[in-house]
Amino acid sequence: ILAGEMLGRVISARCILATPETLDVAKTNYRLSYDTGGGIIYDYTHELDYCRMLFGEAKEVFAFCGCYLHKAKSVDDSADMLIRYRNGVVLTLHMDYIQRVGRAGSGRSFEIICEKGVLACDFHSVRIDKNDGEHEEFLFDMDWNQAFSKQAERFVRLCRGEGKIPHASGEDGLQALELADALYYSARKGILVQRDQKKREV
Repeated sequence: ILAGEMLGRVISARCILATPETLDVAKTNYRLSYDTGGGIIYDYTHELDYCRMLFGEAKEVFAFCGCYLHKAKSVDDSADMLIRYRNGVVLTLHMDYIQRVGRAGSGRSFEIICEKGVLACDFHSVRIDKNDGEHEEFLFDMDWNQAFSKQAERFVRLCRGEGKIPHASGEDGLQALELADALYYSARKGILVQRDQKKREV
């Protein structure tokens, strides 16, 4: 939809992740320390990853992070971020372990504002609202367990030398982590961070 001409140029996007269940069902405490990968931005680099797939490389970032729940202890459980991509798209991204009520799509959703309309997704449906008044909606079933098992099966096949190159490479993972580092650096220093900087204190 975005690659075609249906909605025209992408202008900006809003993305929300609300997932208190993550802490409820956690089998280990790795999320409660930055040293072991804790903090909601590190924990949910998935959002950074799929937004990079949609919008390209980030140019500059700014973030606010906070710890509001005792359960999260010393790491952030809420974060608000602003990311500007090299193509000019501006993303507003909110993540938290707090919201429980009234969140569609398991608390995961995004809206992409384009010159000819808006594309919205909550991982159960995709809706297109055009500026000329036309609307389209596509519903689909999302079985998280099936998605994880298919991912594991694909990984095993790749390890055996079967199948094609993975959809997400090690470089993609590294880029997501580097972007998370830049966001945390911004939050700690209270500054806008240019992604083109080669060295940063983390």
